Amino acid sequence: MQSPPIPKNVLRDIQKTKPIAEIARTLGVSRSTFYLWKTRGIPVDRAMELSALTGIDVERIRPDVFLKR
Repeated sequence: MQSPPIPKNVLRDIQKTKPIAEIARTLGVSRSTFYLWKTRGIPVDRAMELSALTGIDVERIRPDVFLKR
């Protein structure tokens, strides 16, 4: 099952924290992999790492998994 794409407003907030190249490098992925996450969704473990790196709540990055209903 494919995860949902990163919401556009969250992606904008991510891009405000650090350059995408720096985020990708820190996460150990290529920029192209990061950009694929925009449309194909980000894996849960990477969402948690991205949250820790950017300070953006993981609930915003992957609301389908972490948002309390």
